[in-house]
Amino acid sequence: MSHLPITKRDFNGILIERHGLIVQKTPTIYTLWHKVFPVRYKWALSSLMKTVYHYPVTDFSQDKLRFFIKELNCRLDFGYARLLTSDEWLDLATAGGVGVFSGHNNIDEVAWYDQNTTKLRPVGLLRSNDNDLYDMSGNVYEIVGPLSNNTVECRGGSYKSSWPECKSTHIKRLRPVDLLDPVRSDEIGFRLAVEPI
Repeated sequence: MSHLPITKRDFNGILIERHGLIVQKTPTIYTLWHKVFPVRYKWALSSLMKTVYHYPVTDFSQDKLRFFIKELNCRLDFGYARLLTSDEWLDLATAGGVGVFSGHNNIDEVAWYDQNTTKLRPVGLLRSNDNDLYDMSGNVYEIVGPLSNNTVECRGGSYKSSWPECKSTHIKRLRPVDLLDPVRSDEIGFRLAVEPI
């Protein structure tokens, strides 16, 4: 595993400052994931092609997510990374309370969901919300923190979701073991916030 520092540049220009936090514009993508977990690990080889196309990170356990954030924080040179809380996520998604889906009323402008796709898509292809954040509705559910051993809270809906599940106010609660379920694991991702130092 590499121990080189991870800088803002390693986030490939997908960071913005909102409400005193540095937030990823999209769900975390494989490009950053592989900075912490280099491709030489066997389990990471299957995601190599996804790196090129900027797909959201999926198919991880809660323990792997905790380890990723811990390792990332050991190497970050500009702050402390963590998951957004549910309230922070909602505030950023609704962009001031306008619109039902990530700050918009037309779901097809901002979300990949069961009516316009049958597969996971690269991030950032549809319209952003007024906070300049992409994929807050649809594509992948986003795990919000803090992580619990009993329940994992997810927001935003996924490409497999119906339109009501993509509403900014919708919350999906899973058991940590559900993250390993092959039916669900490809529809759950996460977005990081960084508290500046």
